[in-house]
Amino acid sequence: MDGETGLLRVGMIFGRTFFMSVEVDAFEALVGRIRSLYETELGALGVTERQRRLVRVNWLVGRYIVESEQEGEIRARYGSKLIEKLSLKLTEDLGLGFSKRKLEYSRAFYSEYEIAQTSAQLSWSHYVALLSVPDKDVRDGLMQRAVDENLTHEALLQLVKAHNQQVAQEAGRRKLVPRKGRLNVCRVIAVERETGSRAALDLGFYVTQPLSRARANNFSVGQHVEWLDEDGGFRLRGIACRIGERYCYEGYLQKVVDGDTLLVEVLLANGTTLLSRLRLRANWGRRWGNAAKDSLNEQ
Repeated sequence: MDGETGLLRVGMIFGRTFFMSVEVDAFEALVGRIRSLYETELGALGVTERQRRLVRVNWLVGRYIVESEQEGEIRARYGSKLIEKLSLKLTEDLGLGFSKRKLEYSRAFYSEYEIAQTSAQLSWSHYVALLSVPDKDVRDGLMQRAVDENLTHEALLQLVKAHNQQVAQEAGRRKLVPRKGRLNVCRVIAVERETGSRAALDLGFYVTQPLSRARANNFSVGQHVEWLDEDGGFRLRGIACRIGERYCYEGYLQKVVDGDTLLVEVLLANGTTLLSRLRLRANWGRRWGNAAKDSLNEQ
């Protein structure tokens, strides 16, 4: 079976090979491409040569993943779980060395670099260290320094950590400006039940609260309302608000999970509280990693 073309070799006659076309699962085809790449490119190499060859191999793995994510079949079937599934399958077939993080590095490497821009003097470990630097100009400068000074992976990693810590500290000193929004804003929705459609409030975070028929008659589906607490109960008031003013919440930081993920206690309009992992919108947190986490924890 040719994993890339979906052709099954059925035999040879007078020295000619005959193929039969068959449907190949797109995910299995992706696994086949990566498996074939490792078998043909790496083989029985020494540690040093393997590290250098891994630069090209991992760039190609990242390319295969990105191309597969753009295919409708795989996107529809696996969505954001593709790399997780791929990690499990490759580990099962080829052994250790295909963690989810490793595959994410490969995808980021392909997205950030052209293979012609890479240096033969640097190993895959060098590029993994560089990928944690979000600023392209700084990253390119560190790469050139590593080449000029023939830095080891460990020496480059120390430079990267020092830079990221400095950036995180500078970010921590910046004044935070609260986002303007309106608390306790909900949206009236229709929820399908066995007995039929019923009106409810969408409180956010996949939490809904049923509305009595008396209350529901005052509002239309899709309308935004403000939850107002009163003695012994509450009332709803229809409001008009801009998109940026909706779904704002009072929250209390419980834990910094990593550079871009926080565990927050969120207070919903009806007084319910829940714990939720929230990811920061800006991409600096993910790339700064532990440096950003340390900076947030200190504050």
